[in-house]
Amino acid sequence: VLPAVRRLGVVSLRFGERRCGRFGD
Repeated sequence: VLPAVRRLGVVSLRFGERRCGRFGD
């Protein structure tokens, strides 16, 4: 869908945020 969402998930995991982790799951 949106490649940015997947990138956000990766950045979230790097920041240690599990909130967007579901997107980068």
